[in-house]
Amino acid sequence: MEESKTESKVTYKKSKLIKWIIGIVIVYFILNWGSVYRLFAPPVPVIVSHGVENVSNQLLSYDAGVWANVRNDGGDGMIGMKVSFTQDGQTYTKSTTRYFKSLETSKMEIVFTEAKILGGDQALHYTVFPYGK
Repeated sequence: MEESKTESKVTYKKSKLIKWIIGIVIVYFILNWGSVYRLFAPPVPVIVSHGVENVSNQLLSYDAGVWANVRNDGGDGMIGMKVSFTQDGQTYTKSTTRYFKSLETSKMEIVFTEAKILGGDQALHYTVFPYGK
């Protein structure tokens, strides 16, 4: 009889401890919801600005340096950028990826060495997307 009272006291203490631990975890998630969200939510990329510039170091050479400032409105993670560059009827597509923290804004760049200085009008098409997760 004495052993069963001791066992029930131990069981009661264990269940009380488990309830306290669960309560602390719930309070932690409530108080740190933003951090928890950023940990599990996928990135949400947004292009803030974009452009193209000559990145060649040689006098009569032209390499199109295509860039975009990208802001991550979602959680931490990889963001991909794909750019299609069209000039003189030819289309070239390249992509790159980079890790972004939540709410970070950073520049992503791709260089098209296929560009020609006298190749005519250029057309660019940007796409940003969450990569992975």
